[in-house]
Amino acid sequence: MTNKYDYSKIRVARNEFEALMKIHGVSNRRMAKIMGITEITSRKYIVEPPLIRVIHAFRMAEYLGLTTLDIVETIDYDLKQ
Repeated sequence: MTNKYDYSKIRVARNEFEALMKIHGVSNRRMAKIMGITEITSRKYIVEPPLIRVIHAFRMAEYLGLTTLDIVETIDYDLKQ
């Protein structure tokens, strides 16, 4: 995870999930490889995180060293706003 983003890009993130990915330096291409999906699907997941399936959230959580619940709560936070 050497692809770190600067804070100005994190501030303009569309949602908390995208901000989380930028904080951990996960690009669209890397996210697709981790989750085992196409890059088009990973772009859709970034724009609309509630579309993410549980198995994909689990794979991303394992890669980031988080729990699946952390990923789900990040997505849920955006839904409450």
